[in-house]
Amino acid sequence: MKTVSLFQFLISVILYSCHQTEKATPATLPLTLVDGYGPFNPGFSKLGNERQTNPDAQEPWRKMCLNVRGIPADWSNVDKAMIWLNTNQLVYQNFIQGTFTKSQYNECRKYWKLTADTSQLSRKPIKCYVYTLRGFDEQAGKWAVLIDTNNNLDFSDETAFYPEVIQGNNPYSYKKLTLVNYEIYRKGKILKASLPMLVKTFGSDFFYNFPQYAQATLKHGGNTYNLAVSFGFTRPDFDIIGLADLSSLYKNERLSEDKLIEINENVRLDGITYKNKGVDFYNNVLRLDPVIDDKKEYSLQVGYPFRPFAEQEFTSRRPIALADFKGKYVYVDFWGTWCKGCVDDIPNLKKLYAGLDKNRFEFIGIVQDSPERLTKFIKKQDVQWPQILSDEANKLVESYPFTGYPTSVLLDKNGLVLARDLRGNELRDKLKELSAE
Repeated sequence: MKTVSLFQFLISVILYSCHQTEKATPATLPLTLVDGYGPFNPGFSKLGNERQTNPDAQEPWRKMCLNVRGIPADWSNVDKAMIWLNTNQLVYQNFIQGTFTKSQYNECRKYWKLTADTSQLSRKPIKCYVYTLRGFDEQAGKWAVLIDTNNNLDFSDETAFYPEVIQGNNPYSYKKLTLVNYEIYRKGKILKASLPMLVKTFGSDFFYNFPQYAQATLKHGGNTYNLAVSFGFTRPDFDIIGLADLSSLYKNERLSEDKLIEINENVRLDGITYKNKGVDFYNNVLRLDPVIDDKKEYSLQVGYPFRPFAEQEFTSRRPIALADFKGKYVYVDFWGTWCKGCVDDIPNLKKLYAGLDKNRFEFIGIVQDSPERLTKFIKKQDVQWPQILSDEANKLVESYPFTGYPTSVLLDKNGLVLARDLRGNELRDKLKELSAE
């Protein structure tokens, strides 16, 4: 039988402790931009329509619209749209310019979950947007698009094009990209930047995205991990991101939703669990923090426990707690009446909820809104499932790590996250599958 001296034991403990300390080091990884979609599924945003804008409207974002020149005289049904490239910067600089009041600015920060730290934002206005025109080209006899690529608010020096159609069997393909110039604020300086832009049509609607993502490299223990970082392809400020470990994917493999690591979710690399703390846009780095015991954490990530709540149901004023639904599948929907995507989901949710066995399933809404708007909406839309208002007292929404609306999670019978962001047919099919058990 081998014996170990006290000296050898102490040395081994010290070495192990040093190794553990090394493991616990936060990672700050420089980012490199790459054109294309990489391993991610591309998202598209619908081009808006400023023709519907009322300059006297109370919503502060309505007042940020700018005048443009060079609209083609032989186009009809022309729509103008400002695409936001950095929401934090655009809203802040408009506040500084007096476009809207401090209370309106604070309302924007609250509902859009904007940063409270303005030290990394430029007080001088920068071109953190791009304008587009779309209309019917009477001479060509078809719909056309113009993009203000040089960001001078003048379309007379731009070339019109006729967008491709989104193909359901291959949404990743494109024939031509348009390079857009804009400005960013980084490390105290206003810098020129550019990115590729794609516009496509689907039915009578126009959609856009920016085929670009970032890569970072983590080196640890002699191993190298290549990470891909997506901003969702609709706004290049990396305010909302998804992280992928490229070493876990096959060549040319598209990332499935369950492998996408969102902000404040965990990824395991070289035997260490890191929390994705998101992109520091000002310094152009990805931040990862080590997690000591991730099994004790609440999260919206699949497989983790959902943070329990004990609040008051909005309509009935009765107490409501997550513990009340133990043994049931619970669909939790974070939403607001101001969120178009959230409101668009309501008819489908009503239909699904009506067909569920309430002894086995429940829906719960957690709402970031005003009591007046929520009351009016619930009554008009006849929303039947429980709602909890997140307000200044309970700050419920702030307890959960998500960055954009709509967001939802489906919980299993023990309060663990079973799936995230199921909508439409995906939610219908999952509920049907669980009902058949």
